[in-house]
Amino acid sequence: MIARKAKQKDVGAIARVHVIAWQACYRSLLPDEFLDSLSLTDRENLWSKVLDQPGHDLLVCRSERQTVGFAACGPSRDLDKDASAVAEVYAIYVLPDFWGQGYGHVLWRRAEKDRALAKFMELDVWVLAANGRARKFYERQGCQEDPRANKDAHLGGVKLPEVRYVKQLGC
Repeated sequence: MIARKAKQKDVGAIARVHVIAWQACYRSLLPDEFLDSLSLTDRENLWSKVLDQPGHDLLVCRSERQTVGFAACGPSRDLDKDASAVAEVYAIYVLPDFWGQGYGHVLWRRAEKDRALAKFMELDVWVLAANGRARKFYERQGCQEDPRANKDAHLGGVKLPEVRYVKQLGC
């Protein structure tokens, strides 16, 4: 299993993973009507645009038969960080049937390696505070919660606290 840079032909599969993973990950955190209304077309448009953004990477990971996960990363969007030195994983999702099989780890390691090669010194990721599964995943990847950083996500009409995890690169 390897992660590779996505191509335009991968956008449909990325959108599918995004919608299915959100519906599984956030079912208990967000309203059902919001999750059930997620649109493949909207996600395809989103990820197609990301592919065209310089400095941003979109990665995919496949099983023998299908794309099972993706990750998106680029410079940090946080005002308290130097975007020339700090990178951010904007999204990392795997189909629920493939959770716990190492696909997320492979995607994370590729994102980490590519950001280090691009001379970033730190890799950050924001996660919903209530998403214990994801938080454990980032901790297993060597990330540490930044106790000074938190914000709220507004999704589906719900306000949810987020926390930032940080990992030093190239040290």
